[in-house]
Amino acid sequence: MKNGIIKMALGAVMACFLLTGAPQDKAMAATNTGSTTTSTTETVVVENVDLNLKDFVLLTGKEKAVTFPEYKYQGVNLKKQVVWHLSSDAKKKFEITSKGKLKAKCKSKAKVKMDVICNYYKDDKLIASGAQSFNVYITNPQIKKKDYDINRHEDTQLTIPIDGIYSNSSVSCKSSSKNMTIKRKDTSLIVTTTKAGKYTADVTVDSVKMKLTFNVIDLYFKRNDNTVADESSSKWVKDRSMICLAVGDSTTIEANGFDMDTKVNWSTSDKSIVTVNDEGKITAKGLGYAQITAAGTAGGQEHSITYKIGITNKTANGAVKYGYKHWQSTYSQPKRMQKGYYDCSSFVWRAYMDAGFNIGNVKDNYAPVAASEAKWCVDNDYMIYSGTVEISKLLPGDIIFWTGANNGRYKGIYHVDLYIGNDTKLTVPKERIMGDTITKCMVARVSGAKIDGVKGTVAKKDDKDGVKLTWKGKYGVSGYNVMRLDAKTGKYKSIGKVTKKEFWDMDIKKGETYSYKVCAYYKGDGNTYYGRDSEIVKVKYSASEK
Repeated sequence: MKNGIIKMALGAVMACFLLTGAPQDKAMAATNTGSTTTSTTETVVVENVDLNLKDFVLLTGKEKAVTFPEYKYQGVNLKKQVVWHLSSDAKKKFEITSKGKLKAKCKSKAKVKMDVICNYYKDDKLIASGAQSFNVYITNPQIKKKDYDINRHEDTQLTIPIDGIYSNSSVSCKSSSKNMTIKRKDTSLIVTTTKAGKYTADVTVDSVKMKLTFNVIDLYFKRNDNTVADESSSKWVKDRSMICLAVGDSTTIEANGFDMDTKVNWSTSDKSIVTVNDEGKITAKGLGYAQITAAGTAGGQEHSITYKIGITNKTANGAVKYGYKHWQSTYSQPKRMQKGYYDCSSFVWRAYMDAGFNIGNVKDNYAPVAASEAKWCVDNDYMIYSGTVEISKLLPGDIIFWTGANNGRYKGIYHVDLYIGNDTKLTVPKERIMGDTITKCMVARVSGAKIDGVKGTVAKKDDKDGVKLTWKGKYGVSGYNVMRLDAKTGKYKSIGKVTKKEFWDMDIKKGETYSYKVCAYYKGDGNTYYGRDSEIVKVKYSASEK
């Protein structure tokens, strides 16, 4: 201990609360030479003592004696005098008992700095002294939830927080079965199970004993042939696996692990996207995403599991299936068109060729590079987004072109990925999860860009005659552009843009026949892309229809 600290400590002795009484040496000057000497006048040099106190944990309401080292002078143990310097905060959280022990008063966890001086006397003479600061960690261990239902297939590891403790608290755990392990990690417990069943665990935290119970079930969906986007797992993965279907397709999903006598209740989050019957048969109804839920009892408790469903069109769905089958092939630009080898652009091109769609309309059966594929998609009205794109607007089978490289190619495109749904893009050797948005990119929807089901009828709106046009909507569009043939120019001219799937043309004349077509448009980052035009629909307005 430095001389200045010892002098300050000794100077403060008279002003401090003394736990053990001892005479005060009022006249002696304190210096630190590292040794004790005597002379004919018994002049004593104060020796510095290392108190060797360690930080420790103290349970709230409990007390602990702090042990100070003995000090011998001329072969005799000297009398100790302990002086605590407690801050106002420390005094609120501790008390010093009549036996000189520290007692934790605080009912919540707290870290308190303690300052103490221990002086050693021979008769009334100060011989040695030590001063030290250390920390006391007050703990009040609590595990709020004692009973747990665990779906082992979903929760491979369960984390249980322990409130009111520090990382230096003492924690011990004992499981009732080798099928369940429970271990301490920092201020939590990590539970791992290998088999369904009922288990208990005895947990002791800073001498507080607790018993936890676990009801472990094994509830999961059997992997479906249409499952994609699950981080390359061979099994169904909670919150990652997704079934990809084309509109009109059906498949049956199987839920395992429910109690034998339970009735599984099936439901869908959006019937316009996908329906499900009592046997788990799902049918794709419209473009987009929905969630299928299977609910019932497992292990005597109510449980449910969910499966995400992505619906796209037939061609895109075929490309996704091809891509998911071949994505772990070998990447090679020189061998990009050989069996078992791909680069990014040949991967996407061959996936769509397998589904019957020729990106670039090439004649030599040789895939264009990514930039050429993108240019063709723009020229043929298949590009739908660019710049910053929200992932939620994409459908399985959409193609993502990455832009911005200084390579002299169209838009600086240097790479292309196949989007397979569930925030996941696929390229030759890798499957990667993306965030909520992607930037510096262009997105093409090469199948299903055309508006389907356009119908036109003469009807009344607000007691006036008009032509009412209706059509099937498209996923993720910004709106629809309605065009009518101009008899004078022979060209189609836009007569309105709407966000709904209908349009009223009130500018009509008796006896005239009108021709219409509709296309979707997509906006983003200041750009507008128009999809492919729908089939032409003709409507005749005759006097007899009025």
